[in-house]
Amino acid sequence: MESPSLTGLLAADIEGLLDFFDEKPPWSVGHATGIVNLVGEDLNAACLQHYLKGRGGDAVILRDSVTGRPLPVTTGRTKGPRLDRWIRAQWPGQPEVVFQTEIKSWSAHGFGGIRLPLGGTASEVRKRKREQWDDLYDARRRRLKHPMTLKVLERMKPPKDVEPGAVCPLLIFWFALESRRSPNVPLFRVKVDSPEFQELWVFSVSGYLRSLRSEGVERVELEMPDAALRLRKLNGWFCSV
Repeated sequence: MESPSLTGLLAADIEGLLDFFDEKPPWSVGHATGIVNLVGEDLNAACLQHYLKGRGGDAVILRDSVTGRPLPVTTGRTKGPRLDRWIRAQWPGQPEVVFQTEIKSWSAHGFGGIRLPLGGTASEVRKRKREQWDDLYDARRRRLKHPMTLKVLERMKPPKDVEPGAVCPLLIFWFALESRRSPNVPLFRVKVDSPEFQELWVFSVSGYLRSLRSEGVERVELEMPDAALRLRKLNGWFCSV
C-alpha cells in the first residue's frame, strides 16, 4: 500500500486556480465536482500552511504515522459530525493552537454560483468579499448562518498528544471573504455564541491567492501529499494519445 508522501509539494498556478474557481470558465462546466474531489481539501489546507509560513509561523496537518492519511476529526462517538483536518499551527503573536478544521470548497461552481472576476476593481472585490461573509455570519448575534458550517463549533475529540484547551475551531473557505474588523486579512477570527467555543477562526483561500497575485506572484509551492499521490497514480494509469 502506497501512502501519501509527506513532502508532496505541488507547484500551483495562481491565476489558473482563480480563473477556475472564481471565474467559472466555459470549459469547466461539468468538471468542478471531479476537480474539487481530487484536490479541494488538500489545496485549501495547503494554502493556510503557505500563508502562515510566509509570516514566520508554521502549520502541520496531523497524520496517521502508518497510512500518512489525515487523522480523523470526530466527536469520538459512534455517530456524529465529522470535520476535515487537525492542523497544529503557530505564528508570531499567537500561542500554538490545534485547529479542528472544516473545509468548504464553495466557489463560483456552487453555493449560489456567483462569479468574482479577476479583472474587478479593488472596491468591487472588497464589496463582494464582505457580502459573502455577511451571507455566512451574523455579526450582531455572533452566529454562523449556514447549517453546513455549524458542526465546526461542536467540540471534537482531540488526538492523544493534544491538550483540549489548545483546540480552536477553524473554517477554511475557498470563497473570497473579508471581515469589516480585519480588512484585507485572509485569516481572521470572530466571536461566536456557542456553548463550546467563544471564538472562531476563518481563512479565505481566494482572498489569500488574490493578495499574492496583486504582489506579482504567479506560482506557489504547496504541500499537497494526498493530491500528489492521486495525480501520480492517474499519470501512471493514463497518458494522452
